[in-house]
Amino acid sequence: LCTSVGVMAYDRRNDRFNKVKCLGDRAIEYMMEDGDGTIWTASYDQGVYAYDKFSGKVIGHWCDGDVSEMISSMCLDRNGHVWAIGFSSGFFLYDSPRFLPYNKENTPALPTEIFFSAQSDEYGNLWLGSDNGLIRFNADNGSLKVFNSTSGLIDDFLNKSSIVLGN
Repeated sequence: LCTSVGVMAYDRRNDRFNKVKCLGDRAIEYMMEDGDGTIWTASYDQGVYAYDKFSGKVIGHWCDGDVSEMISSMCLDRNGHVWAIGFSSGFFLYDSPRFLPYNKENTPALPTEIFFSAQSDEYGNLWLGSDNGLIRFNADNGSLKVFNSTSGLIDDFLNKSSIVLGN
């Protein structure tokens, strides 16, 4: 569980929750697990942490130079790549050992750098909820499309947990 004062893990044997001490007392906005069992956390003021649930240790921390310190969520794409979704600095693709930015500087068609959520689809698209509509971005070919109120959305401002993809 991510909370405003750290991460909690369920102890099945004792039927209780314990704090994951190595992740400290930071406010964690979002967590996800990749295919290797690494837990990735998004922090609103400390960037991204990677936690190895098997060893119980932090195996990576990215902030400032590599990735924004304000990360609102994370996403795995169809190929298992990790994406960090920045609250005010674009979004980032993990390319070990660093994150590669996608922002207005290197992706000028982006209408904003404020993102709240992301989901990937089976076509290689990343769907990003923002303060300026829904953005469909394809990292494979660099295509980008913005959906907003002129495209039929009721509002351009999408909430944090705003994207569910289905058939």
